[in-house]
Amino acid sequence: MMDEKNPSVISYLRKFEDRQLLIVVNMTKKVATADLSGCPYKKGHCILGTHEIEPYSKILTLKPFEARVYKVRPAKLSAVAGEKDEE
Repeated sequence: MMDEKNPSVISYLRKFEDRQLLIVVNMTKKVATADLSGCPYKKGHCILGTHEIEPYSKILTLKPFEARVYKVRPAKLSAVAGEKDEE
């Protein structure tokens, strides 16, 4: 869990080989904020979401029952892969 103290949001990392996904879900009927400052990844982009896609950041505001999946990479790997800087 990335934001363990937040009872409204579930956020966790999934890893397979060289791929990492960050899943963030607001489990309430109210707007919720997810603090991802503990996430080891500085860069990412949303590949799936239930609402409008928003850039990855360390603080996310999620609409009621909103879910997002971000493909994340460490900053050094993102630069090598030629991905655009999205913080």
